[in-house]
Amino acid sequence: MKMTVVGAGYVGISTALCFAHAGHKTVLLECAAERLTELQAGRCPFYEPLVQEWLSELSGSGMISVTSSPAQAIPFGDIVWIAVNTPAGLEHQLDLCALETVMADIVKYGSPKTVVAVKSTVTAGTCRWLLRRMREELTFFDIPLVFSPEFLREGHAISDFLNPSRVILGTENGEIPKLVSEAYQSLGIPSTRIISTTFENAEVIKQASNSFLAVKLTYVNELASYCRRVSADIHTVVYGMGLDTRIAPGYMETGLGYGGACLPKDTEALAADAFQKGTPLTVLQQAISANDAQIKYAADAVRRHMPVGSTLAVWGVAFKPESGDLRCSPAWHVLSILMENPTYYFQLYDPYFKNWQMEDFPDPDCIRICPNANEAAENADGLLILTAHEFFRKADLKAIRPQMRGHFLFDFFNFVSDQSAKTAGLIRITKVD
Repeated sequence: MKMTVVGAGYVGISTALCFAHAGHKTVLLECAAERLTELQAGRCPFYEPLVQEWLSELSGSGMISVTSSPAQAIPFGDIVWIAVNTPAGLEHQLDLCALETVMADIVKYGSPKTVVAVKSTVTAGTCRWLLRRMREELTFFDIPLVFSPEFLREGHAISDFLNPSRVILGTENGEIPKLVSEAYQSLGIPSTRIISTTFENAEVIKQASNSFLAVKLTYVNELASYCRRVSADIHTVVYGMGLDTRIAPGYMETGLGYGGACLPKDTEALAADAFQKGTPLTVLQQAISANDAQIKYAADAVRRHMPVGSTLAVWGVAFKPESGDLRCSPAWHVLSILMENPTYYFQLYDPYFKNWQMEDFPDPDCIRICPNANEAAENADGLLILTAHEFFRKADLKAIRPQMRGHFLFDFFNFVSDQSAKTAGLIRITKVD
C-alpha cells in the first residue's frame, strides 16, 4: 500500500517508520517549519530508540519522504493516518483545531478511494460529529473514517507499534475496516489482536485506558508515602501486589507523579466531559488532584531541608525515564515551584535532553546546564533526582559525595535505601521527610 501520515510527533513518526519499514511507501506531512527542516535533513527532532536509525535508512532508500504540502501528501496515500496534536483547550476540553484543518484538507484533496484513520486522541462522539459535519457541508462526502487510537509508550514507540497488546478500530457502524485491518496485519500483528467496534467505544477505550493507568500510578505514589511512615518497603509491597493477576505489576513505579503529552490532558478531558454530562468520574477527579499534590510535596520537602540560596544538583528534567520530553514534566513543575520565592541555584543534567528552552522560567539565570552528572554535583548543597533514568539508578553515590558541599539526597523514586545513602555519606529525603 501507499501511506500518508499527517503530523510528525512521536505517534506520527513512529507510524510512518513502521509502515515504511514493512514495505509500504510512505509520505510524512509536517507543516511546522523547524521540525520539517530537521526531518528533510534526515534528523529526528526528538530522542526515541530506533527512530533515528530507521529514519536515516528509510529516507535514504526512498521508502519515506517528508513534505509540507497537503496537495502532494493527501492524494498519495491509500490510507491517510492523522496523528496531529489535540492539546488541552478551554475548560480541559481537547482542542480539535489541527484535526479539523486536516479534515478540511482531506475534503479538498482526497478521493473516494481514500481511507482516513484518526490516531489523534479525541473525546467520545468526536469522530461521529466530524463525519456528520463533513456530510452536511458536502453531500457527496463518502470517505471512510476510522478511529485507530495509539497506545504507545515513549521510549518504546516502535516496539509497541509493531507488537501491540491490542489494535482498536472504531467505525461508524462497528464493522471492521478491511483496508486498515490489512495494513496492521502486514506488520505481523495477528488478526486476533485487532478489535473492531463503534467510534464511541474506541474513543472511550483510549481515554479510559490512559486514565486508569493514571489512577494506578497515583495510588502507588500515595502508598509510597504511607509505607515510609510505617517503615514498609514500597518495592516489596508493589511486588507482592503485582503478583495478583487482577492487579498486574505495570505502572506501579513510585515517583513525582505522571506527566507527558498524554496522561495529563487525557485524564482532565475525560473527567471534564464526564462531569459536563452529569456522570462525574470522582475517582479520576481525586487522582488528578492527588497527582498535582505529589509535585507540591516534593518541592516542600526541598524547602524544609535546604536554606535559601542553596545550590542544588538536579539529575533529570524529562517527564519519564529514557526520554527527553519535557511536556508536562513533573520535574519542570518542581523546579518552577522552587524558583518562585525564595530561590535556589540549580546545576542540571539530563542525558536525553537537548535544545534547552528557558523562556518559561521567571529567572533562568539561576540555572546552569551541565554536561554530565558529576559536574552537576560539584559543590552542591543537595542532590535532587527528578527523573528516574536508569543512568541515575546505577550512579556511584560514594564517588559523587566528595564532590558535593552538602549531604542531602532527595530521592523521590526510592532508588536507594536509607542505609545505602548513609554508607555513601548522604542523608536520604523523601516527599514526607
